[in-house]
This record gives sequence, C-alpha cells and structure tokens, in this order.
Amino acid sequence: MAAQEEAMATYRALIRLDEQGLFDISADRTRAEAIWEGVLSVGPAAAGGLQVAFEEGEQSPAAQALDSFWRIFRAMRLYRQLGTAQAEAVCSALFSGQLIGMDWTEALDSALADTLADQLQVLSRDEQRVLLAYLRHAANPVAFVEQVKLVLAETPAARQRTHLGLLGLSAPAQIDAVTLSSRFALDVALIISGTGMFARRLEAFVYERGL
Repeated sequence: MAAQEEAMATYRALIRLDEQGLFDISADRTRAEAIWEGVLSVGPAAAGGLQVAFEEGEQSPAAQALDSFWRIFRAMRLYRQLGTAQAEAVCSALFSGQLIGMDWTEALDSALADTLADQLQVLSRDEQRVLLAYLRHAANPVAFVEQVKLVLAETPAARQRTHLGLLGLSAPAQIDAVTLSSRFALDVALIISGTGMFARRLEAFVYERGL
C-alpha cells in the first residue's frame, strides 16, 4: 500500500540520519519508532505497519513537501521502475537539506535534482516532456491535458502507442482530465517550481539527451 511505503521510506531516512548523529532526530529500531523533534514522527500504526504523524498537522511545510515528493515519484513510476530505496534516498536528502538551513521547497528541489534526476536520463523524450509538463501544470488539469496531447501529437506513431500503453490508454482520444487525473495527482500545485533545479535538469535531458 502507498501509505505503508511512504511511512517506511520516511522511517528509513530518519534511521539513516540518526546514525549520522544529526541533531533533533532519534530512532529506536526495537520499537520501530523514529522522531524528528518538532517536525514529524514515525511509529507503529494501530492496524499494523507504520504511520507518519506531523507535529504541525497535515498542512505543515513538512507534510506538503512529502506530499509533493510522492506525487512526483508516482508520476515518474509510470515510466521508470523505481523502488522504495530511491524514495528513501530522496527523503534523506530532503530532510538533510532542511536540517542544514534550506527551506522545504529548496530542499525538495535539490533532493530531486541530486538524487533522482539522473534516473530520468534513460527515458524517451516524450516521457521526459510529459513529466516536465506535470511539474509545470500539476495544479491545472486543462493545461496539463493540452501539453500531453501536444507531446503525443509530435511523437512518431509507434512510440505514441507505447506511451499510451504506459498510461493505460489505447488512443489519443482517451486523453482527458478525468483519465489523466487517475494517473497523475492533479488540481493541487507542487511546492517546487516548474523552472527550478530539478525541472532544469529534466529539460536538459529533453533537449540534449532524449531518445
């Protein structure tokens, strides 16, 4: 389940940072608990597994940063097989960035650029362009749909069919806001910019290294 993977990646990232002796973070493996003082904690859930709790609630900067990360990560997974280990690495870099003084937006942008951007170099150009469009239009389903249609219209027929298959579609006519909203989390803006460090790395692949 998604919630369990998210909790596990957060827990493992906190364990890693605790082992590095970073302040404000403590972990107890025997109790499966990890605490970042004043920010968040991970511990056993009543129904089993782990759960994340945010000190300042679900609208806190930490919660919004992690929400944006997981939305981006799930979009990437449409095109690239990425595991919990990669998610843990991003969480660790995100938390480290915030601990050394970055705000959450800068820390997430930097973590994605440094940890996951190179994973996207092997994608085809049309896949990279759709991910870039998502970074720029996650809060605007209409604009995102138009960008996806444009990308696929400019893609050779065989490659277009492959891309549609990855989205669970069989024809360009099926591309609409409802369909894409079931693949990409739309309607809410990501906290990172579509012109930030991570987006620029992705854009470089589109124009320099896309297949």
